[in-house]
Amino acid sequence: MERGNEDLYGQRDREDVSARADLSRFGDAASVSGWAADAMSWAVAEGVFNGNGQGLLEPGRAIARSELCAVLMNWEARE
Repeated sequence: MERGNEDLYGQRDREDVSARADLSRFGDAASVSGWAADAMSWAVAEGVFNGNGQGLLEPGRAIARSELCAVLMNWEARE
């Protein structure tokens, strides 16, 4: 069974996922895959994901454990 993006970031739980950020402020925004663009835009808008601090998203790089912890903490801290 194929899952849609709505299962991956909140729609299944009826969470409001309508917020969007302009990813063009990141130098590598064009490298974000089409299937991930909406979710990334939402995550940036909600402060869940903030890039690497140097103006890049680095979508092709593996995430470090410490970075994943920060993402999860940011997710939980949203209100």
